[in-house]
Amino acid sequence: MHSSAKALEPQVADLRKDLPTQCFVTELAQIDDNVKKAKASAEKALPPIQEIQKAKASIELLAKIIRRVQTDETAFSEQSFPYTQGGPTGVKVIPIRKNLREEGATSKEVGQVDLTVGQSRFALSGGVGFSTIQDVTVVRQGNKLGEENESDLRPSLTVMLNTQLGRFFKTVKGEKDGTPDTRHYFSVSAGVGLGLVLTQRNNTTEAEFIVGPSFGFLDNRFFATLGYHTARVQSLGGGFKVGQEIPADLKDIPVDKDWKSGVMLAFTYKMR
Repeated sequence: MHSSAKALEPQVADLRKDLPTQCFVTELAQIDDNVKKAKASAEKALPPIQEIQKAKASIELLAKIIRRVQTDETAFSEQSFPYTQGGPTGVKVIPIRKNLREEGATSKEVGQVDLTVGQSRFALSGGVGFSTIQDVTVVRQGNKLGEENESDLRPSLTVMLNTQLGRFFKTVKGEKDGTPDTRHYFSVSAGVGLGLVLTQRNNTTEAEFIVGPSFGFLDNRFFATLGYHTARVQSLGGGFKVGQEIPADLKDIPVDKDWKSGVMLAFTYKMR
């Protein structure tokens, strides 16, 4: 563009000399003005163009690196999480760095980090449980002996020791923002739960027990246990039977406490 503008200058000068009185003198003046403007613009743009030409080799190298990075799935970073089924385990992590702007660059170690990963197989959790065992109270029904059954939906305080025997993941694979994406979006652990149940029966707090399969959710933060439940429940003692008339000389109704079995569903939250 700069060369073309310089070449037009003598041509315009020749036209002015050869045709000094022609009717298109105004047009020649406009052409002359445009040529000067084009020349000035070309001279102004010349230094940046020269700088770009000097940096051509660096630009081509950068473009080559970008193309290589775009086709490499692990060019930037990759996260790996060591999974341990047992208790906490020590893992040594060695970060490395590689300058992708350098041709033929090598990976260099930048330090070491000692981490503790993994979860314990045991978790202590607390929550509530619902049992099929009904609460029984021995009462006088007129002149006869009787029992009253209370609701079995009353919640009981439950403290569980949960053990993890296995863990199962549901994994989704696909792409996110054009890059491979593999994530665990659902996990369940299975194990055995052993617990202490505190229940209010007949105005006293009774210690009861539960044992059964336990399932952990949300990285073992919540547990659901469906287990065998045993509790001491009131019953008529002294050989008396429900519906029997109360003897005239009987002052206090004899009461026994017998162990009964049932099923309990407990929901607990991890405490430690």
